[in-house]
Amino acid sequence: MNRNRFSTLLLSASLFLSGGLFSIPSTTLGEESTANVMKIDNSTRDTLFALHYAIIPEILFSENGPRFFNDLYTGNTAPFREIVEGPLGKEYASGMTFTPVHKNGYDLVLISFPQPRFEALSIHAAIVKKDGKYRYLTLENFSATATDGSKTIMDEVTSENAHNNLGAKNYDDRNSFQNDLDKLLSL
Repeated sequence: MNRNRFSTLLLSASLFLSGGLFSIPSTTLGEESTANVMKIDNSTRDTLFALHYAIIPEILFSENGPRFFNDLYTGNTAPFREIVEGPLGKEYASGMTFTPVHKNGYDLVLISFPQPRFEALSIHAAIVKKDGKYRYLTLENFSATATDGSKTIMDEVTSENAHNNLGAKNYDDRNSFQNDLDKLLSL
C-alpha cells in the first residue's frame, strides 16, 4: 500500500477520533448523490480495502464509536467525508450514500459505496446499533464465475477484526441487503 495515502487516512481517522472534525453541522438526512467511476491503481485499491475493512470498523469499535454512529445517523457526514476525501478524492467521498434506518429494536446506517466495485470490496455496509452494542456488516462483491449464481457475500467484521462469512447472496442492491439485515437483526 502507498504509505503516504495510508498515513493520510490514518492521520485523518486519528483527528476524527480525537474529535477534531466533529464540529461541522449537517442538515441533510437520507440518501445523497452518487459519483462517477474513479480510476484506480494498486495504491488506491489498498486504500479502499483499508477504508472498508480497517478504518470504519476501527472507528466504530473505539471509544468514539457512539459519536461516529450518531453523526452518520443524524446526517452529519461531512467529517467522515473529509477523512475519505484526503486519500480517495472528492468524487469518491461525495459518492458514498448514508441512509439512516430506525427499526423496532435497533438503528442502523446503510452505507453505499460508489464505483469501483471490484472483487471482495464492499458494495454496501451497515453500521448497526442494537442493545447498546455496535456491529459492522458488509455486502461484498463476489466473483462473477461463482457456480451457484452468487453475486455477493454478506460478512461481519467484529471488534476483534475477525471476519464472519454470513453467506453468499444472489443480489447486489441496497434494498435486498436491508431486507437480509432485517431478518438477521430480528433474531
